[in-house]
Amino acid sequence: MSDPTILEGDGAGRFAEFEVQLSRAALEDLTFSYETRDGSATAGSDYTAESGTLTFVAGQTVAYVRVPILGDTASESSETFMLAVTPADATTRGAILNEAQDNVGTALLRDDDGGDLPVVTLETTNGPESGGGQVHAIRLSAPAARDVTVTVQVIGGTALPQSDMDFNFYSAVSQVITVTVPAGETTQTFSIEHNTNEAGEVDENYVLEVTDPVNATLAGGTDVLRGTAVILDTERGLFVSDPTILEGDGGGRFAEFEVRISRTSVETLTFSYDTIDGSARAGEDYVARSGTLTFVPGQTVAHVRVPINGDTRPESSETFMLSVVPADTATEAAIYNGTEDSVGTALLRDDDGAGTPVLTLETTDGPESGAGQLHTLRLSEASSRDVTATVQVVAGTADPASDVDFNFYSAVQRTITVTIPAGETTQTFAIEHNSEGGAEIDEHYILEVTDPENAVLAGGVDALRGTAVILGDGRALFVSDPTVREGDSIAPYAEFEIRVSRPAEVPLVFNARTFDVSAEAGSDYTAYTGTISFAPGQTVAYVRVPLLDDGDLEAVETFSLSVTPNPATAALLPGAYVDNVGSATILDNDAAPTTIEGGAGDDPLDGTSGRDVILGLGGNDTLDGMAGNDTLDGGPGFDVLFGGTGNDVLIGGTGANVLDGGLGTDTANYASASGRVLVDLQLDLTGAGFLKFFDAGFVQGDTYVSIENVVGGDYADNLRGDAEDNRLAGGAVSDRLYGRAGDDRLFGGTGADALYGNLGRDVMTGGGDAGRRDRYIYFQPEESRPGDGNRDVITDFVAGEDRIELSRFDADTTQGFKQAFVFIGDAAFSAAGQLGYRHEGGNTIVQADFDGDAVADFEIELRGIMDLTADDFLI
Repeated sequence: MSDPTILEGDGAGRFAEFEVQLSRAALEDLTFSYETRDGSATAGSDYTAESGTLTFVAGQTVAYVRVPILGDTASESSETFMLAVTPADATTRGAILNEAQDNVGTALLRDDDGGDLPVVTLETTNGPESGGGQVHAIRLSAPAARDVTVTVQVIGGTALPQSDMDFNFYSAVSQVITVTVPAGETTQTFSIEHNTNEAGEVDENYVLEVTDPVNATLAGGTDVLRGTAVILDTERGLFVSDPTILEGDGGGRFAEFEVRISRTSVETLTFSYDTIDGSARAGEDYVARSGTLTFVPGQTVAHVRVPINGDTRPESSETFMLSVVPADTATEAAIYNGTEDSVGTALLRDDDGAGTPVLTLETTDGPESGAGQLHTLRLSEASSRDVTATVQVVAGTADPASDVDFNFYSAVQRTITVTIPAGETTQTFAIEHNSEGGAEIDEHYILEVTDPENAVLAGGVDALRGTAVILGDGRALFVSDPTVREGDSIAPYAEFEIRVSRPAEVPLVFNARTFDVSAEAGSDYTAYTGTISFAPGQTVAYVRVPLLDDGDLEAVETFSLSVTPNPATAALLPGAYVDNVGSATILDNDAAPTTIEGGAGDDPLDGTSGRDVILGLGGNDTLDGMAGNDTLDGGPGFDVLFGGTGNDVLIGGTGANVLDGGLGTDTANYASASGRVLVDLQLDLTGAGFLKFFDAGFVQGDTYVSIENVVGGDYADNLRGDAEDNRLAGGAVSDRLYGRAGDDRLFGGTGADALYGNLGRDVMTGGGDAGRRDRYIYFQPEESRPGDGNRDVITDFVAGEDRIELSRFDADTTQGFKQAFVFIGDAAFSAAGQLGYRHEGGNTIVQADFDGDAVADFEIELRGIMDLTADDFLI
């Protein structure tokens, strides 16, 4: 079967003429059936569907099928459709000995709607490993009066430029070339070497990308042309393309995924496909698609077209995926590279820069190699002036000091300036993946783009970040560290990228949950707990955590997302815990509050409906915050402080004060106290409470109503909660914190602190105090029940320094008198009264068995993996 190439024209009257040829004449008539099949071209809009029968009389070797082309004046990508020809009877089938090896022809409809400029089309070919070079072509719709040049880059698929193919034969690796079509000509070929390496490999693919035409336009008016090529080896592979698209301002654009098998099959092959959300969401950014693809014998390419929902909002460039899997066992058996490239990723590039080009970062993964790993900066449109941006490599699990940097074979260089010349849209840059020798788990690093000139970053942000992977010897998990601004109307969430370094043949399942650091769930963000599932072949997923705009002027805050594999997934992830916790940084967006001040007398001071700072100063004052998240400071005197609605901070100052938080989550703040503070929030019979401030000159206590949180000062404080969910924070020296009932958060601060979570699921942080022992003290087993979501959490336990005190427990309830625990380390339970630990999901779980049934009756979760000894406990 021939593969005709045709300029589509502007209307009807052109044809794709397929030549059907027999290699030798037959002694009897042979009959074939034929039918057209859509590729990226669609019957009815790009060509007229045809089907029928061809009869070769005895001695005839050539016949033709003519298919009408429906040309138009729209600028569009060059497109393809196919003609499949199959024997119509047993006699004909027996006479054809190459079966489906070349029974499907592909017609290329080349775009010619470039205005006054010729249109560039890329034509790729497949071939074996060979030093002779595989020839591909750049073709123009018409000759140009001047030389036409384009940039061609080779991008790794399952084949890698560092080892499998490149442009520089037998020499240093070359991944980018310039191809010139001389004036007056329409075609220029170029060669790429298919390097010979391992014998008996599955067929591999790579991608050729064409950008930055001079004196011509790319087909479809796009800024990127991509074509897949295959290195033919021994067995059939499945490859799904990765389209890149400017999102546009509405409908009418598509992400077109090419689904390719590397060689024909004599049997029909059937695949199921589904779109998968990435950072782009179905219904919002694109239209979800699912269905079935059928490859008839001889067919090697099919397409899935996914509609894009463009908009005019400046937002980050986003991705979604198309997963393609065999629909039956026969198809599964015919594909030998499994899920290695069964998921394609579409990049929706932002183009809403209000007249200024928008810059997107595109990263790639690759092995350790001095040849350089190429990454790309791409503009939404060419600029009339050079565009520059600063690119910095930031450590992930790979260290720029030893694993990755920009200065090949010389002093470490972590920052470069990348320039996209005026009139162009794309610039690649290389980074070295340093080879260290020995087996390593896959590692990652971050590329950060800042300070653009003559362009804006996608989404209007201050920095673009992208993850890249150094492929080593084992799959690893990486969780990103997003930086977000509170109150962002376009993206009011922190989006964590969850990445596995290489695809798996089976689904991967992870459990994820947020935990507070300085930001608090419920006031700064919405807590997240859920399951993340990766389809076979999928390597990236996302978790969006909504942010809460609290109106407070506040410091930068952080919270974290912990991602842990289930046991089956953990077995496939040697690097499951090298970077399984991501940290989100929240930047504040709030204006300064309204300040209201009293005088030396007894002042009644009322706040506004917004955020206020009300200062009583001298006298016995009455302060009412009214609405908003307010700060009330009574100063000297016997003051009455009403927080009102909102989340308020109340500072009583000296004297016996009344602190009434009102509605919301309110805090009594004693950070500036000049002596030790005793706080007791235990409710009395009237529903009120009391707070006492013990220090010389402060013999009377403050009266307290509706205060949920307490902040201590720089002395040895004693802070006690109540039945609510309290947040108690000590200060600069050794404090005692008692959560009592409720799900409390206790922060010891610096010093050797004693933390008592008491009843409820408590989260305790001893604080940054190296060399000082924090103690976590328990009175009864009910204070920390077994199971995720029930047990207490200690976020910063230091083995060998801090201590968990369980000496008040009766460890063995089968005995008639109080027993001490027997520490068994990480061994399994075998008797009552045993205390040990296990590792689960990247954390260390302390467990106790009171009754000898080999099931934990008491648990505490320590964040992180650590080995414990009996010295870490008082038992």
